Amino acid sequence: MVCTGNLGYNADEAYVIRKDHYLKEALQGEVKLRQTLVGQRLKVWRENVKMSQGEVAKKLQYSSPQFISNWERGLSLPPMEVLPKLLNLYSLSPDELTDVIYKYQERQLEVHRLTLMKMLKAAT
Repeated sequence: MVCTGNLGYNADEAYVIRKDHYLKEALQGEVKLRQTLVGQRLKVWRENVKMSQGEVAKKLQYSSPQFISNWERGLSLPPMEVLPKLLNLYSLSPDELTDVIYKYQERQLEVHRLTLMKMLKAAT
């Protein structure tokens, strides 16, 4: 192993470690974005119609409220085929839901751009 000042790693090994760090950071950022931009909004909409996660899950024919919890905590997003049902269930306009999802995707692209720039700068 060639010592390069990177704790004994050669340049290729150091790059892989930095790349893995940036990818992990990006994934954590995505979960936070989903929670902040989509999950919290879904929770507010659910609470506005005075439904529990279990009631929503039942209406959407899910076996467990864990699905709804995962959306609200930013661990996952509702599938596309569920979105029209959420519109009706939460009494939303298409614009309300579309705006939230669009804003999330826009911010997600920015996170990916910044992550890519960090990785590329680290490679030089």
